[in-house]
Amino acid sequence: MELGSREWQALISDGADQLGITLQETVPEQFAVYAAELAAWNRKINLTAIKAPAEIAIKHFIDSIAPLSILPQTGMLLDVGTGGGFPGLPLKIASTQLNVTLLDASRKKINFIKHIIRVLRLHATDALQMRIEHLGRQEAFQKRFDIIVSRAFSSLSAFVQQAQPLLASQGIMVAFKGRQVDQELKELTAAKGKPQEGAPTQEAGLPELDLQVVRYTLPFLETKRALIILKNRR
Repeated sequence: MELGSREWQALISDGADQLGITLQETVPEQFAVYAAELAAWNRKINLTAIKAPAEIAIKHFIDSIAPLSILPQTGMLLDVGTGGGFPGLPLKIASTQLNVTLLDASRKKINFIKHIIRVLRLHATDALQMRIEHLGRQEAFQKRFDIIVSRAFSSLSAFVQQAQPLLASQGIMVAFKGRQVDQELKELTAAKGKPQEGAPTQEAGLPELDLQVVRYTLPFLETKRALIILKNRR
């Protein structure tokens, strides 16, 4: 399979369908342009260890859009530790009304993301070279974001602690996790034990957040994944 080919784009569409997500026809085409740029830049700077075309389609693009059906279609979204732009840029491409900020400490990665923003002419999309703890100290960003996502940033507990000051009063945090999710949940709620899925977390040192776990299987690879969803309690 050639990266960005019609077959590659069909894989994206089919994978989205398996997750219950319907993409606009132009989305796989934009993903193809993005993937080609990712591969070209990856020869110069370390953006991803994933190089096989099918794996790029599944592990980067399909996985990134997994929470689309549970996320608001509008609002301010922050992607923490975005790396090569995942999951924030695929979410923006697939849900154009989102206002997206992509955050990473690496200047090279932010330069790549800014390049993709220009190439795809994405509006209401910005990239910041900064650590989240520094962003959280800036008053202009506190309680600013309706959605905060992270795919490969840090432990769940560190993500929650550092992202919560940036979360709007009725916001939602989404952490992408794999097989290690149960251990991370246990660590997050160590004081009172592991809650049942969907149970509130007020007994676990998170008095303002409700927790939910959404488990899914990554299409074609049969890889078990999970979305940890934390919402500010109204």
